[in-house]
Amino acid sequence: MTHITSIDKNACDVIAKEVEKALKEVAERLGLNVSLNGGKFDPQVGTYMPKITFSTQDSARKDFASSVNLLRSNRAYMGEQWLFAEDYEALVTVKGDEFRVTGINLRKPKFAIEITKTSTGEKYGITEESLKKLLKR
Repeated sequence: MTHITSIDKNACDVIAKEVEKALKEVAERLGLNVSLNGGKFDPQVGTYMPKITFSTQDSARKDFASSVNLLRSNRAYMGEQWLFAEDYEALVTVKGDEFRVTGINLRKPKFAIEITKTSTGEKYGITEESLKKLLKR
């Protein structure tokens, strides 16, 4: 077992892996998802505060559904809607690789659409116009 005497980036990585492993067991028992996304640490004081998120199984789908109407190019009130809540996890092919539509990040207006490569789980951002073409709309 590793004994940590000071908090640095390497120590944070070790802690994060152990915390994620432990919390995944708890999340599974409760039927939830858990993710660790960064956090902050202070090596002078010796603290590390990971950012931990618990979510329900369908939270990503609900987030997509609530964000779809906020996209710049998807104005339902003007009759220009091209992306719908049902398009969550739609399959698209980019350069021979298969991807799923998995999210919308409104803080990245240029690459607001998130797609995930089905073979590796890698996430990429693409433009609204690119997805519109991939969906043939």
